Amino acid sequence: MSEQEIDEIIDRALRDEARLPGGLGERIASHIDELAAADCKVASARRKWWHGRFAMAASLLLAVAMGLGLYFSYGGNEPKDTFDDPVEAELAAGRALALVSQNLNKGFGEMRQAGQEITKVNEVLNKRLNY
Repeated sequence: MSEQEIDEIIDRALRDEARLPGGLGERIASHIDELAAADCKVASARRKWWHGRFAMAASLLLAVAMGLGLYFSYGGNEPKDTFDDPVEAELAAGRALALVSQNLNKGFGEMRQAGQEITKVNEVLNKRLNY
């Protein structure tokens, strides 16, 4: 079919539309719109049904994968100590606690100094605001 034939068919259809009874074109268009809307609702319901099924399957797959991962990752091995000698372990723990204590004391000292500076600033502000 050539373009000229298609143009002739379209022209004929447009001329024939002018001969339709009053309001028939609008009623047909609204009926087509209603059918399209109903079809969208059915498609939406189907889509929701499939989404629910896929979500359920994904949840089951995730649960199985996690279970298998936990099953195969736990080989019955107990955690090993980092030190073989208990005396050496005690010394390392003492050094770690001493380091934590030093850093904590340093932080408290800085906090005390900041508190003193805030107190001085508050005193100056109170003097200026109260005259």
